Amino acid sequence: HPIGDAFWSPLERGRSRSCDQVNLRDQGSLRDRIGSVPFSEGIDAILEKRVLVRDPRKTPFHYVKTIPSKPPREQVQHPFNEYEDAPEETYLVVEQWTRRSDLLHELRPGQSGSSCTKPYRWVLPISRATVDEIPRRAVKCAMLIPCIIHELEVQLIASELSSTLLAPVGIADLQLVIEAISSRSAAEPVDYERLEFLGDSVLKFCTVTQVYSEHPFWPEGLLNHFKDRLVSNTRLARMCLETGLSKFILAKTFTGVKWRPLYRDDFLDVKPVDGTSRFIGPKTLADVVEALVGASYQDGGMHKSLKCIKVFLGSKCNWHDDGVARDILFRAAPSDMQLPPAMEPLEELIGYTFKKKSLLVEAMTHGSYVADGQQRSYEQLEFLGDAVLDYIIVTRMFRFDPPVSNGRLHMIKTAMANAEFLAFTNMQHGLRRPEIEFKDGEPVSTEVSLPIWKFMRHGSPEMGRVMNETQARFESLRDEINAARTNGTHYPWTLLARLHPKKFYSDLFEAILGAIWVDSGNIETCAAFLHKFGILPYLDRILREDVHVQHPKEELGKLAADQKIVYDYTPVDGSIKEYLCTVNVGDRVVGVVSGALNKLEAMTKAAEEGVNLLNAEQRRAEQAAQDEAARPLVAMDLS
Repeated sequence: HPIGDAFWSPLERGRSRSCDQVNLRDQGSLRDRIGSVPFSEGIDAILEKRVLVRDPRKTPFHYVKTIPSKPPREQVQHPFNEYEDAPEETYLVVEQWTRRSDLLHELRPGQSGSSCTKPYRWVLPISRATVDEIPRRAVKCAMLIPCIIHELEVQLIASELSSTLLAPVGIADLQLVIEAISSRSAAEPVDYERLEFLGDSVLKFCTVTQVYSEHPFWPEGLLNHFKDRLVSNTRLARMCLETGLSKFILAKTFTGVKWRPLYRDDFLDVKPVDGTSRFIGPKTLADVVEALVGASYQDGGMHKSLKCIKVFLGSKCNWHDDGVARDILFRAAPSDMQLPPAMEPLEELIGYTFKKKSLLVEAMTHGSYVADGQQRSYEQLEFLGDAVLDYIIVTRMFRFDPPVSNGRLHMIKTAMANAEFLAFTNMQHGLRRPEIEFKDGEPVSTEVSLPIWKFMRHGSPEMGRVMNETQARFESLRDEINAARTNGTHYPWTLLARLHPKKFYSDLFEAILGAIWVDSGNIETCAAFLHKFGILPYLDRILREDVHVQHPKEELGKLAADQKIVYDYTPVDGSIKEYLCTVNVGDRVVGVVSGALNKLEAMTKAAEEGVNLLNAEQRRAEQAAQDEAARPLVAMDLS
């Protein structure tokens, strides 16, 4: 029998003769020992709660007490069949032994059992009750065995993976490996989603620095295409299959009811699992690779994560060791360039002094600038800075305690790295400098702000007009957005949508971040820049104070459930072009807005109205339900 002999010791001394002489190892089938002793002969063991009571159908129960007569049917919560015909005699009050066979998963709401509204849940006539010859403690142990064996199996799978395919990585914490290979469908206590989120960011950072260092003079579009091909989900899924990782993925849910013991003889002639004989979706295959990169980073930082990347993508690329890519890029940057006089205050604003000024000049040069035909634009540095920003934000969120859920991690990252927010940050922080203006022929001293974007070199007259219009919107929205950042309970999605800055504002900010990384070679220096400009303090407040960051359109989709959402926006002609937007959930209008300056603002604002309406209705319905539930109790108290 798969259950070890150690569990099946004779019943303790001190009970009746029938139970005293039982030795399960010598008495044939265990099934014959279940409910095999009349209740009257096993009374001593019952009173000491050492064995279980059974009804005629062998259903197990806990013994509670004995009552002298049969109780009326209306006093029994679960009367057995043909209760009225049962004999009038002494009855046993019992509680049902748990039917729960899966002890590895929490009970879902409603599974914990109904409350008892009658004096007795279950009763049994004493003449029909029997007791086991198997000790109750042995039954408890036996119930745990499927769960224990499953946990051992999971540990052995992770250990095998760590000692074979992942041996070059040397992950010390086996629990990280278990988390990384556990898909959501396996319903384990943990799944790979948080580690996959981390691994995706780490892999992006490593790939961007690798690609950029190999081809420092390629245009940004080609670099991005090369990066996407190198670490696409299709390639990662293929590498998962080719390396044999797929056979280690936990994808099947453990169910105690369906569990059966595995005997050695049944597997002697079975071919080894190659991972291709079962179907696992390509996205899951790719996600597990990224999760293992994240697990490696958690266990040993960038050094181990690079080792993990080489395990799966080493044949596709000659990956640099940590720090090598930065050194290549730093050496490639010209070292004989000085800052133009107009840019000299920029280092004070940024809070960092460049060793190679050419990197800062490149970061401040727009593609339209043609005065210097040899000067590169900021596009490549923006490509790098985007990955640096992503890496800093994600790793900082992972250090927060308590751990942030996977869904919220995604929402916060979107909030902190979107183009509108970065553009506002670019415009918000500037150096204060005195300036003399002449009004009516008289000099007037004023103070002006010099933000980063005012130092950008470009050659587009149209861009100057766009800057003036954006600055006017910024001036009108600045106080509201700052109030939301400082004290608000919600992220200012609608206000940022109204700001509607062009992409070059955020690109410029990310390019400077990339330039700082190449020049310093230090992520902490980059983080100091983000802290100075208020990004990391706001991130910390979002985490600490649980600021609501879900986008209104996403939240409306969640509230609408399976109903269709339709946004209908219409431009309104006038001195300033505006938009009217209506949002429908199903056949119902839930939001109507006007006066929006662009389509994004119109839809975001309409979605926000819809969210407010549906949330208010939901709160009223919940309050009404609570009032309805409390009304009978009030009447009872008054009576």
